[in-house]
Amino acid sequence: MQEAKHLSDESWAAVLSSELDAASQAHLEGCGTCRAEEQALRSALDGARESLSAAAERSEIFWIRQRAEINARIREQRAGHHRLAWATAVAFVVLAASLLLRPVPRREPAPLATVSDQELLMQVESSLSRDVPEALSPSDLITQELAEASQKKLNNEKGESK
Repeated sequence: MQEAKHLSDESWAAVLSSELDAASQAHLEGCGTCRAEEQALRSALDGARESLSAAAERSEIFWIRQRAEINARIREQRAGHHRLAWATAVAFVVLAASLLLRPVPRREPAPLATVSDQELLMQVESSLSRDVPEALSPSDLITQELAEASQKKLNNEKGESK
């Protein structure tokens, strides 16, 4: 008689959680190798459970010390955050004070050009005789060129229509 394959990893997980299907259960009951493996796994898990339980069982004094140490660390971290906030505030105050208290350099007014009365009157007369203010003279030049171009185009069209 040929022996069936041994249990897979998924089947071993089902064995340990007591959710094994009928076929795998039949194999486990009939296979000495798999039964021995089951016993070894169960004893290893029981040993681990016992050692974890023993490690978790601590005296009340141990837990009081743990809480005190955790609370001390929390207070240290909060104090560190407060120091950082105060240091930042002080830095801003120092920066603002240095900007506000810094002397502003005074600018000396540009020296006025000395122009004779005669030259000044000539400049005023020149400005008054212009059709367009000096600041608008570039746009006036463009307007004149556009008008000339329109006139030439109009003359060319009249010459072609004759």
